Amino acid sequence: MNNKIHVLHLRDSSGLYGAERVILTLGRNIDQHRFRFSLLCMRRSDASNRELIAAAHSIGIKVNEIGVEGRLNLKSVSKLRTFMRRNKVHIIHTHDFKSDFYGFMGTAFLPVIRVATAHGSTRDSRIKRIYLFLAEKIIYRYYDKIVAVSGDLKKFLISRKVPFRKIEMIRNGFDFHILTNDTQPDNTELEFKPADYRIFGIIGRLFPDKGHHFFLEAFKSVKEKHL
Repeated sequence: MNNKIHVLHLRDSSGLYGAERVILTLGRNIDQHRFRFSLLCMRRSDASNRELIAAAHSIGIKVNEIGVEGRLNLKSVSKLRTFMRRNKVHIIHTHDFKSDFYGFMGTAFLPVIRVATAHGSTRDSRIKRIYLFLAEKIIYRYYDKIVAVSGDLKKFLISRKVPFRKIEMIRNGFDFHILTNDTQPDNTELEFKPADYRIFGIIGRLFPDKGHHFFLEAFKSVKEKHL
């Protein structure tokens, strides 16, 4: 008899970014004696979710896909509910406004614990702002726990009237094994500078909200003052 707690992660993925790294890290490091971990990806017409699926398969995570056409697909909601029942899911963990919505709709009246991670999504379009407003003002109230990945994000969620008791601040972990396997080709050596060099860097995809321009402006200031 299988007494493991089944945790299902649901993600509408468009590439291998921060939220995807979190899912892979959780999947690789979860206590497999206590939990059964699985991933359900929303199928995209441009196949941009294939990166996450391939990465998950490479570290032994079980992955399924669900087709979601348009912004609201009741057939997809029904398929998700069927999947939840057949696979006896105990906890659903969602990672973006679309999966938050489908996770809520697909588990309505089911004995499933709902968890959502707020990754700090960009608000660079009107439709995103609308989706996030709905998640923060309505959908999160039907979730059992909301994970904020930083203290600032926790404060922001509180300012949006998300119930304080539901918010847990858990910073993202860093799995060097996944990073090394994914980004470092075989037989490639890193070049290190002499001891008197100082190397600075910033981690994050090239997108305005990541604040790379602050990094460049800061070093411009350093150069003008000290070089």
